[in-house]
Amino acid sequence: MTDEHRIRSALARTALTYVPPLVRESLCADTGFCATYGVRGDYVLTLAESGISVRRGVLTNAVRKVLSGATEKKVYDTNGQRWRLRCTTRATCLPELALTRGSRRQAVPLTFLALSSDRAVRLRLLEDAAALLGLPVEARESWRKMLVDRALSEEELGVFMDELQDTPVERRMTIGREIRGGQARVGTLVPDSRKYFDRLVGASDGSVSVGQYAVGGGGAHLSALAEWRAPEYLIYSLYLSSHSLLTERIAADQLETEGLARALEFLEKYGDRMSQVGAIEVGLRVLPERPEIAPLLVALVERIRDDDIGGRNSGIVLFSSLFHFVDAELSRNRLFAKEPPYYRRLSALAQAAMICGQINTMHMDGESVSKWALSRSLWQCELQSFVDMRNEPRWDYRLAAPSQLKSECLCLAGGHARSIFLDCTF
Repeated sequence: MTDEHRIRSALARTALTYVPPLVRESLCADTGFCATYGVRGDYVLTLAESGISVRRGVLTNAVRKVLSGATEKKVYDTNGQRWRLRCTTRATCLPELALTRGSRRQAVPLTFLALSSDRAVRLRLLEDAAALLGLPVEARESWRKMLVDRALSEEELGVFMDELQDTPVERRMTIGREIRGGQARVGTLVPDSRKYFDRLVGASDGSVSVGQYAVGGGGAHLSALAEWRAPEYLIYSLYLSSHSLLTERIAADQLETEGLARALEFLEKYGDRMSQVGAIEVGLRVLPERPEIAPLLVALVERIRDDDIGGRNSGIVLFSSLFHFVDAELSRNRLFAKEPPYYRRLSALAQAAMICGQINTMHMDGESVSKWALSRSLWQCELQSFVDMRNEPRWDYRLAAPSQLKSECLCLAGGHARSIFLDCTF
């Protein structure tokens, strides 16, 4: 390295200490920037189940060696404790990496198998991850081209892990994991990632209203979800149930009757109110051909009808408060500053539905969650609503109150078009 390169590298490293964390992380994840300025990120990975923290470079080097045939390698975590890394191979499954220390055992994420010198292992990892997480076709093919040729570098592994993390399935699991551990972070509940929300509700296509979006980007997104062909696809499609024009685009006939019944049973027990309404609309559409799901639809209707918004654990109150919370966070991070207001609210409604579903599976105290969510969101929502009024003069953040939300949910009983605070343009 020449003196000029050393100076540029030193200036870049110094400058990175003064920029906001989000900018610093984005630059350090840019392989071109790191190569140009000789910057190397020193990342620490925290393994979720046990809380063990290990420097990524240390773990990466050890994984490469055990995948190449070493019996085991010593790995030191950030607290200086020594662990043994071993690889277990099975005939019909991917190799399994694990850290052990005494009686403790911690599995290493399968994504580290992208470091393997065995092409078959790398491609099997990609196919399994794509099938489980519903990775978009373009992303899957991009990584396939790379993994066919070679193992990933440490920096590329970090990008690959972020790629898989920015899928709704993985985010949903992470949210559930953190809620169970009692340490759900705001950044996990509301990711500051545009790629993630593009995969959750579909990429914005310039539509100025939700009606246009339903026949454009939204419809295309729901069609792509249907091609996933996993039984869970209906759950993720129903995150877009905030408008009946979007619900109409859900391919209900994609699932066998048994799979549809299981999804409806799950939603009746653990679903958020918006997804439950969408499930009713989808179910009514296919009811003539599948009359056996009628009791399940009745149970969903009764669940919404009997929701007491003045009670302690109202699902409508919980969903309303989580919508305010997510919308406020999206307003703060300006992730959709250039998009029409309906698109930000569509994203907020979908993310609130996901969080609500995870909370319901834990049987948590909905009232305390609602109070926490509203305590950090109402003032931001009020300010944002004044900004939104420039384009949507009929919008007011109080339209998202529980009483209004319940009225919106019950609109389907009268056969009216349903829109949960999205059609506010005229």
